[in-house]
Amino acid sequence: MGSTASNYSTYMDAKGAKAKKIIVPGTNTTGMWIGSPNADIVGLYFHGGGFALLGGNDMFKFLSVITEAASTSGKSLAFLVLQYDLAPGRSYLAS
Repeated sequence: MGSTASNYSTYMDAKGAKAKKIIVPGTNTTGMWIGSPNADIVGLYFHGGGFALLGGNDMFKFLSVITEAASTSGKSLAFLVLQYDLAPGRSYLAS
């Protein structure tokens, strides 16, 4: 089945970019950066899916396109995408 984090790594490898993953402080949650963590504007992105679907390649491409387009405004933009527990593997979502 994989995970959002493994899909992120695959996307970044295909793009020829370095994957930037973190463990969100005070949690056990993986965060994945699209754009620079030092960007002027940072968005926290929840990929949706009702806690049943993974974040995939199209989502990462969408966020990359927005991030790159924003650079034409003179401001840098980045997104932090969270990986969270999915049903039915987890009855009580812990992320």
